Amino acid sequence: MAQETLVNARAVLLAMVLVALAFGACDASGPGAYAPPSLADAGSDDASLDGSPPPEAGGDDVSVSNAPCFTTFRWVPPPGAQAHAVAVSGDWNNFANPGTAMSGPDQDGAFSAQVALQPGLVAYKLLVDGQWQLDASAHWQKYVGGVVNSAVRVGDCHVPTLSLSSKAIARPAASQGHFSANVRFVPGQGAPSVDAGSVKATLRKDGQAQAVAGVTVDAAHGAIGLDVTGLADGKFTIFVDARDRAGQSAPTLRLVFWIEAETFDWRDSLIYMAMTDRFKDGDPSNDPAPMANVDPREDYHGGDFEGVRQKVADGTFDKLGVRVLWLSPFNTNPPDAWVA
Repeated sequence: MAQETLVNARAVLLAMVLVALAFGACDASGPGAYAPPSLADAGSDDASLDGSPPPEAGGDDVSVSNAPCFTTFRWVPPPGAQAHAVAVSGDWNNFANPGTAMSGPDQDGAFSAQVALQPGLVAYKLLVDGQWQLDASAHWQKYVGGVVNSAVRVGDCHVPTLSLSSKAIARPAASQGHFSANVRFVPGQGAPSVDAGSVKATLRKDGQAQAVAGVTVDAAHGAIGLDVTGLADGKFTIFVDARDRAGQSAPTLRLVFWIEAETFDWRDSLIYMAMTDRFKDGDPSNDPAPMANVDPREDYHGGDFEGVRQKVADGTFDKLGVRVLWLSPFNTNPPDAWVA
C-alpha cells in the first residue's frame, strides 16, 4: 500500500498513512453514508455498540456482563434512488439470503438494523430489493472466499475506553510550556467503573519517558485530569492507562502535542514534497549495492530519512518558509529488476 508522510519541519517528522481502497472514496457525510452512532469515543469509527448503561461508580458489583454486543447498521439510498426492502447479511450468518431486515425508511430516508456481533473485522453486504451491493460508505473492506465485501470493525462493548474531552497548551516563555487535559473513562457495558488506583500517565520526549505526577481522578464521574508544567520546546506524547474495578484495561490513550514559540497551523502551510531516495544520502552505510541489469539512472541513489532529518536540523526548510514535508512512499521493494 502506498504510504505518504507529512512532516512538521519545525519539530519532528509527523507520519500520516494514506490507504487506497479497492473502490471509490467514501464520503461519510453525504447521502448513502454509513453513520452508526458513537461508541463513546472508543476508537472504533465503524461500529456502535448498544446495551445497558454502566453501573454507577462506587458500587460493590465488579462483575462483567456477558450480554451480546450489538452493532447498528444504517444505510441511506443515494440521491434519486428508491429502496423498498433492505437487509444486511455477512460473516455472522454466512451471507444468508434473506438477511437481517433493516427497518425504514425513517424520516431521513435511512434504513437501519441492529446485529449482535463478535469483536473483530466483520464482512457484510447489503441486500437492496433482493440485489447484493457494497455499502459505499463503509470504512473497511474484507475478502471472503475471494469476494470483496464491505466491513465493519467491531470492538468489545464490555471493555472500558478512554477518550480526550479537552486539552489546553500554553507557552508563556521558553522552558515554561504547560499542557493540561481532561480525559473521560467510559466503563464497558455491564462493567464496573474505573479503579482510581490503576490510572497512570507517562510523558515521552525524544525517546525518554517519565511518569506524570499531575494526575487527578474523579472516579464518580469517570474523569481524569492531567497537568504538566515546565516543558521545553518540542514534541511530546502522553500515554494514559487505566483499568476498571474488574481489572479490565482500557486501550492506551495517546495524546501527542507540541510546545513551540509559534503554534503550528495546517491551514495555508507551505508543503515541500521530497522524493526520499533522491533527496539526500544522510547515511551512506545503509546504501544498497548497484542492482544488476538496471540503468544507473533508475537505480537507488541512497537518499534516506537521515538525510531528511539533517535538512530539518540545519534549518534548510525554515529558510524556505516550509512548515510541512510530504515524503514519497517508503516500503520494501523487490530486490531485483522488473519490466515496467
